[in-house]
Amino acid sequence: LADTMPIAPMLVIIFFIRRKEWYESLQKTSNTVLHSHQSIYRSLTAQSLLPLGYVIAAVVWLLDVAGILHSPVLHKSILILSGIFPLFSPLINMRFIPPYRKF
Repeated sequence: LADTMPIAPMLVIIFFIRRKEWYESLQKTSNTVLHSHQSIYRSLTAQSLLPLGYVIAAVVWLLDVAGILHSPVLHKSILILSGIFPLFSPLINMRFIPPYRKF
């Protein structure tokens, strides 16, 4: 942590100095490039929510282990919630990124 702390203020300074250039270059980009960046951004945003399935599965498992809730449905939901990530990750790519939809 002590090694990386001096870098953070420099990165902020560089960001504020170069911000105007980045905005100007962003305005010069074509609509197709903006559309592709937007679709990739949406895909990454949706994929960043996928690990919540593991979090929910872990909470359900802890509730079962602690003896707070016991149910066969909860036992099965742990496995189902754990499988959300590998199931939906390619589906999200196919939904949000147009070249995958064409294939």
